[in-house]
Amino acid sequence: MTDAAEVFGRWMLGTGTDDLLETTLADRDRIFNHGYYTWVEQQGVSLADFERRRDQRFWYSLRDLLPAWDAMIEEFNGRTGARGEAMSPPSTICCAGCGYAADRTTPTRSGARGPGPTTPTT
Repeated sequence: MTDAAEVFGRWMLGTGTDDLLETTLADRDRIFNHGYYTWVEQQGVSLADFERRRDQRFWYSLRDLLPAWDAMIEEFNGRTGARGEAMSPPSTICCAGCGYAADRTTPTRSGARGPGPTTPTT
């Protein structure tokens, strides 16, 4: 059985710039539109709600929900006994110093708050 850390190390930490695709606006729209069938046709999400996801502000606004989601997870884990070992809090730089802020409060190149290149502190 393969554990999550091994998979993460192989497929996420083991990636390089040759695994990236520089996309145009048309490419990004095409990729986004692939979600239509899954979300609108299969899951019943309204077209308006689906289209809201096109704007990065939608995704950034989800961060405000993280404390509530964490509380729901804690409540579920307490109710089901699925606590396990406590996880250590994330370091300020994730991915062994890859330069992405784990705390999601560091401004990105565009000035928006979120994961983005930072100066590694290690």
